[in-house]
Amino acid sequence: MNLFCGHVKYLGGLIFLKKIIKYFVRVRSMNFMKEIENKYILRTGNDFSFLVKHDIFKTEISSLMLFYDFYNYDIEQTIKGFLNDYLKKPNIYDSIYSYLKDFLVFYESKIFGNKEFSDFIYKSAYVYLSNYRGNLEIEKYKLDGLYKCPKSGTKFVDLACGFNFMHFFDELDKETTYYLVDKSIFTCECLKIKIKEKALNNVFVINKDINDVTINDIGDTISVIRVNNIWRYINNFYEYVPKFKTFLIKGGIFVFQEYSTTKVLSLPNNPYTWLDSYFGEGWEKEFIIQNSENIRAFDTFTYRKL
Repeated sequence: MNLFCGHVKYLGGLIFLKKIIKYFVRVRSMNFMKEIENKYILRTGNDFSFLVKHDIFKTEISSLMLFYDFYNYDIEQTIKGFLNDYLKKPNIYDSIYSYLKDFLVFYESKIFGNKEFSDFIYKSAYVYLSNYRGNLEIEKYKLDGLYKCPKSGTKFVDLACGFNFMHFFDELDKETTYYLVDKSIFTCECLKIKIKEKALNNVFVINKDINDVTINDIGDTISVIRVNNIWRYINNFYEYVPKFKTFLIKGGIFVFQEYSTTKVLSLPNNPYTWLDSYFGEGWEKEFIIQNSENIRAFDTFTYRKL
């Protein structure tokens, strides 16, 4: 009975501790949100009241920053995706468009890619993650597992990894060292915050355009280089293949993954019809096509260095 009571007290204390942590995270997030808005006011003379007037939480300004990444730094597409796909508020497009564009122009010209504003980025990323709830419609599907290194104690590199790589954090192999490459400061800050939160000492973030990444950024013993949905963001990625091929050790794998529902092989002029020419003699090809309706399942194309 005493053991049972002790267990109950322990659980009760743990629940209380989680509530305290959650409270302080919320308070810190609110304070950061005020600081972000004040910085915007100081720089532009504008605030985020336009969001409230349209029944949108001010914290969603951080979501807009992430959408800017997702839509490949295209302001017009970012606004459409933010309003239509995310908020489901296409009817407010005309009345809010100019405000969103003003912020994104400010973000693009003053903040994005400017390390002098790293504090603004950090606080925005913290606000985003503190309010992140995921997408229930997407998360009801099972996420395919991350491709695993063929050799223990080697390195895994994900090029243009994006925000969604953090969904793999709970399944990472402790014997593998992971290098996550992305050119977006905002995405990289989100990843760094989650890495710290989960105390992952084998995951490193490289905030660079893949054009600027060198072997010196990572070192040797790389056994996996992965790209996911890469052609959407870098349609000339084939130009980078020769460089990154040289990074891999013997037996290393170059992994290309696409969401299965895109059915990329059925698309006209899809890159996988001619990618073989970049992996000639000395490489072994394998591919897995799932033809799945699971929007989080991957079709996988691999080239192994013989």
